[in-house]
Amino acid sequence: SGSSEELDDSDPGTGEPTAVPEAVTGEALGVQTNEAILMGNVNPQGGTTLVRFEYGTTAAFGQLTSSQGVGSGTVAVEVSLPAEGLLPGTEYHYRATATNSLGTTVGATRTLTTDFASPFAETGPAEALSTISAQVNGAVRANGAETEVWFDYGTDGVTFPNSVRGTPESVTGTDLTSVSAVLDNLLQGVTYYYRARGESAGGTGLGNTRNFDVAVLSGFFQEHPLPVPPADRAGEVAVT
Repeated sequence: SGSSEELDDSDPGTGEPTAVPEAVTGEALGVQTNEAILMGNVNPQGGTTLVRFEYGTTAAFGQLTSSQGVGSGTVAVEVSLPAEGLLPGTEYHYRATATNSLGTTVGATRTLTTDFASPFAETGPAEALSTISAQVNGAVRANGAETEVWFDYGTDGVTFPNSVRGTPESVTGTDLTSVSAVLDNLLQGVTYYYRARGESAGGTGLGNTRNFDVAVLSGFFQEHPLPVPPADRAGEVAVT
């Protein structure tokens, strides 16, 4: 018929489906902080079939991938489509959907959890507490995952063999939080290098390296005593 010829001209490979397609939702691959590759298998059942994935932070989904054609064969074909714009550290529900001229089939719902983003750390200034101790300051943004706060320090500016927990010891959320630590048993006249560090499930965040010298930061000064006062009378002086 004329309608059949038009269909053949526009899509020569199209056949008549014997049933709605079969769709199987597979595992998600390459899961990162804001994207993942959604996998599945689809049998077109003899009719031209388009596949896409529904996904979202709830079982109601709400987002769609682009569509992928899988031909009009009668055996299962593997499909993979990217889900983009995901939130870090978030669970997503997803499923494959396949459509031919007889209808649409959805695969089972599966879940994935995106990676957390690495924490952000910023190293602040240092201030003297005594001749052998100093307070170092900084700030850490957890980026969602609970993040341990550390300060690393050493004397060569390259290696940091010493570490102390910060105050507070951990931070959460997405706000930049002020942190600090006290470094004790320092040597006078030695330059110390230090940095703030955040550790979470998302990775490690390192602040820039800064330095201080205890002798300079201590701020001690010399004050000479008053001159010896004159004697009140011969043979006696008052000494303080």
